[in-house]
Amino acid sequence: MLPDKSDLTVSEHVGTTGARGSQAAQLSRDQLDLIVDNLSAMVWTADPGGSRDFTNRPWLEYTGLTVEEALGKDFRAMHPGDRPEFLAKWEEAVESGVSLEREIRLRRSDGEYFWFLHRIVPSRGGSGDVLKWVAVITDIHSLKQSVGLLREDRERTEYARRQTEEEYLSVVESTTDAVITIDERNEIQFVNPAAIRTFGYEASELVGQQLTILMPEQMRPRHRAGLERYIHSGRRQVNLQAGELTGLRKNGEEFPIEVSMGEARKDGQRIFTGFIRDITMRKRAEAELRQLVDLVPQILVVMDANGRWIGANRVAREYTGLTLQEYPIFDVIDRVIHPDDIEKMQAVRQTGLSGIDPFELEARMRGKEGIYCWFLFRYNPLVEEARAQRWYVSATEIETRKQEEEQVRRENVRLEERNRIAQELHDTLLQTFMSASLHLGAALVSMDADSRVTRLLQRTAAIMEQGIVEGREAIFCLRSPDSRPSDLVFALSRLQDELEVDPSIAFCVNVSGSQKPLRPEIQHEVYRIGREALVNAFCHSGAKHVELKVEYSAVELGMWIRDDGSGIDPQILQAGREGHWGLRGMRERATKIGGELRISCDGISGTEVYLSAPGTVFEG
Repeated sequence: MLPDKSDLTVSEHVGTTGARGSQAAQLSRDQLDLIVDNLSAMVWTADPGGSRDFTNRPWLEYTGLTVEEALGKDFRAMHPGDRPEFLAKWEEAVESGVSLEREIRLRRSDGEYFWFLHRIVPSRGGSGDVLKWVAVITDIHSLKQSVGLLREDRERTEYARRQTEEEYLSVVESTTDAVITIDERNEIQFVNPAAIRTFGYEASELVGQQLTILMPEQMRPRHRAGLERYIHSGRRQVNLQAGELTGLRKNGEEFPIEVSMGEARKDGQRIFTGFIRDITMRKRAEAELRQLVDLVPQILVVMDANGRWIGANRVAREYTGLTLQEYPIFDVIDRVIHPDDIEKMQAVRQTGLSGIDPFELEARMRGKEGIYCWFLFRYNPLVEEARAQRWYVSATEIETRKQEEEQVRRENVRLEERNRIAQELHDTLLQTFMSASLHLGAALVSMDADSRVTRLLQRTAAIMEQGIVEGREAIFCLRSPDSRPSDLVFALSRLQDELEVDPSIAFCVNVSGSQKPLRPEIQHEVYRIGREALVNAFCHSGAKHVELKVEYSAVELGMWIRDDGSGIDPQILQAGREGHWGLRGMRERATKIGGELRISCDGISGTEVYLSAPGTVFEG
């Protein structure tokens, strides 16, 4: 019989109240939800027809929707401006069975919209048919937000996690495990109804029997030895403390159990109470969870409280080339993180892992092909009793963002240098030209208008004035690198009028293909190359015919400037003219945009300048 509880003095009690067999599935589901809800991303799943049948807690908390509102095909939380295109693409994905990735705005529960990356992948069965759609929604708006907004988001995540933890503890404390008491002879004294249901015996069949009747044959000697040792020495064995073991039902079925033991005294006699939980459903849930996490199209890893890697999903393993067994063994940071980022990453991790707050860092990670890319690592803790028991880490690639930041940095440096050069040109060369032009103009006033020297000096004054105009334009372009003609062909075609060259020179402009806008920084360089070539053709070649041809295709941009002039000396074409930068500047600009510049001249048919640039120069 079960001793009177009022007479018991409990010296130890390891474990908590558990679940009846019928409630074990719900407990396992709650544990599954707890882990899924600790992911930094929002997750939902849909049936093969595209109707959502599950959303995790972060989705519901973010949108403020009920479960009923969040399921089905109603995407009410999506921004009205994004919804039509997304629904059309989603319908195409469901029809074709291919993955979908879109950037959309989602309405938060307070009515504000933020940008998220929506990744949806199909899960297929053995026949190749889609069994389930899995969507992961990753916050990309926060990358542009202030530190205050990030802190606010972390506090909201921490609050949601604590709520989930309290609900989990409430479920555990309100259930009943299989409870069995034994005496020092290992004989069963009492079993509760849950034990009867769990093991399949009647109470009369168990009371007075050895506890070993409920465990497989191979475990029984170890259990007897452990109990005897504990009775005589007080030293525990795993069987008498807590852990995952194997139970044996009356029908001979073995099943996984979780056991914790407590000791009490009754009339000077020692009585041991075992709290036994059937974890069959939990084991199944864990297997399902591993499958679910492996379907998430994002790198996810799990660490223990000390920062030791204990698990990684399929995407993480495929990216790094490490197996599931290698993650706990190797120093993953030394293996996959860029050498220049290791010290910084270790310092941030040491500080973050010593607390219980989420934290994040940026570092370059090497893929199995040996290529490094920038990633944003987010660390989210599972906190129990004011201590982080697990760390769930997600890694989101941010290579494109880092490249854009580096490009902005280079452009700022380049702009500073251009401003410096522009200032130098204005304060030296241009000012000198203007002064000389003024003196020449003053001298012409006192000269005979019909004099041959006067006409020569007037021509010289006109050339100097043109040089001053071109110098001012060059300085303006240096100071405003984004100031460029909106239409490349139009800007180059009106150059003959701008230069005020001999109108008898025939100028022909041809465009083939559909004209496309160029990226801003590219169009400036292409314009300067075309302008330099046309100035040479109009002003220095003595040509009677000049042709500009621009060809747009899907894979490249082509531009030709041809003239029938006197050509260019081969030595100058090869090495350039000392003190002049025209040819060299054209070649440098072509290299900068990833293009190729060819200049051909045979002294008979004139000169041809040809620029080819890859299709990446186009916008969009």
